[in-house]
Amino acid sequence: MNKNMTPANVWIDDTGHGGLKVPSGKGERSIICHIGGADGFVPSAKLIFRGSKSLKDSDYHTEMNASVFLDWMEKKVLPNVPRASVLVLDRASYHTTLTVKSRPAPSNLRKNELAEWLVEKGIEYEGSVTAEDYMKLTRVELAAICKENKPAPIHEVSVLAATFGCDVLFLPVAHPELNPIEMVWAHLKGFVARNNSSFTLQEAEKLAHRCLDTFDEQQWKKYVRHCIQVEDEYFSAADLVPVE
Repeated sequence: MNKNMTPANVWIDDTGHGGLKVPSGKGERSIICHIGGADGFVPSAKLIFRGSKSLKDSDYHTEMNASVFLDWMEKKVLPNVPRASVLVLDRASYHTTLTVKSRPAPSNLRKNELAEWLVEKGIEYEGSVTAEDYMKLTRVELAAICKENKPAPIHEVSVLAATFGCDVLFLPVAHPELNPIEMVWAHLKGFVARNNSSFTLQEAEKLAHRCLDTFDEQQWKKYVRHCIQVEDEYFSAADLVPVE
């Protein structure tokens, strides 16, 4: 959320004057994390913090990343959702961080590092077991073997959620219409833009808190129903596609 957010369209008079004097650029920004469903927002899960600038009551000192996301999930989200909940996430990079053991070999590894990666994973290839065995092959051959033996992906958030008795469902790539919180986010941005007048981050954050704290539970239900309807339409369309 940027401090200079305003509506895309404003009224002006016949001379072309009107509206607020908006500073140039987007200005500073705050990062907003929240989670909800058909019963409304999850209590105590809201987090608003400054990009590159921490709040007094926060431990966050960086932009949104996997570390911040997982910390938020562990401390504010998972302790406050019912057990056996399913958390629906899009495929933002910080949502899909893999565990160390399930990460594939980076493409920029040197030859000896590729050999060490294969040994560490316990991979045997045509009699090659040790690093010395693998070093007899070319780097191109080693890279191909690493690719063929890429581990099955295990996401850190899924492992964390499992410790709380919950599961994670990742949405298909580029399908925000299947996530009701996208509509909540659009509502929030519109609310802040319409009411923003001083163009300070402090005011923008107050507006964000007010919008989230007074958000109508019935609106959440409406957005959830809409996403279910879209999903049903996709399933119906898929039924018309020949299996072959």
